[in-house]
Amino acid sequence: MRVATPRDRRRTRSLLGNTIAGVPRRDPNGWRSWRNDRDRRDAVRAVGRAPRRGEAGVSALAARLELSKSAVHKHLKTLEQHGYVHNTDGTYRLGLKFLEYGGKVRDASRIYDLGRRKVSELAAEIDELVILSVREFDAGVFLYRENDQYNLKETIPLGNRFHLHQNGAGKAMLAELPDAEIDRIIGEGLPGSTPRTITDGAALWDEIEIIRDRGFAVNRGERDPEVSAISAAVTDPTTDTVGAISVSLPTNVAAQEEFMESYPEKITQTASRLSLQLRHG
Repeated sequence: MRVATPRDRRRTRSLLGNTIAGVPRRDPNGWRSWRNDRDRRDAVRAVGRAPRRGEAGVSALAARLELSKSAVHKHLKTLEQHGYVHNTDGTYRLGLKFLEYGGKVRDASRIYDLGRRKVSELAAEIDELVILSVREFDAGVFLYRENDQYNLKETIPLGNRFHLHQNGAGKAMLAELPDAEIDRIIGEGLPGSTPRTITDGAALWDEIEIIRDRGFAVNRGERDPEVSAISAAVTDPTTDTVGAISVSLPTNVAAQEEFMESYPEKITQTASRLSLQLRHG
């Protein structure tokens, strides 16, 4: 067993001295604080969510993050050096470095690998927007879409996370989970997004029972008032992953009778075929 040297003890005292309430501050040897990491993370999110084409200047970001301009500029320079943001005359936007990592993660997904062809085939058959989603942790993620004829990409951006109880895809995925897991998620809280979002645990359970009985979920403006959908779950027992295939339309178009008459059968058939392929593929 290695015996601590005086230098080791000095190093330990130095680290302890640079720690306040368990959060290490930056020391002369290059350690980074949790707060700096958090601020850089928030800066990335703020740039990505900027209303003007995903671009923002230092002043706008500093106001949104409630940080000084100098602190925001420092974080952005660090991100720029590593290719995570681009700077054009003081206006910052996210870099394609994120696509490098996100693309690798998405390509490694069996549901994405086998599901995108099914999604494309269904979109061509019904001539509507079809979306493939997957559950990750306690959220859903939009993974792939085809035939965005209604230009809903701003509302349903790829890679965006959503609460499982707030739309059809999420509710379809919830219905596939064990009851205890559903109770745990409900216990975490059911935040609302629109007046139509289900925020009551008992009401959500009633909805889940209906979904389990008929095999598909319906969303009528529950996450976004302008978007409705019909969704069916997809399961991959090999990786213990659950996803969903959805047909999404503007809410005023979804009010037409065809939405509930012909689409549910086509969606559930596509989802069942993909689940079968995942089970035996």
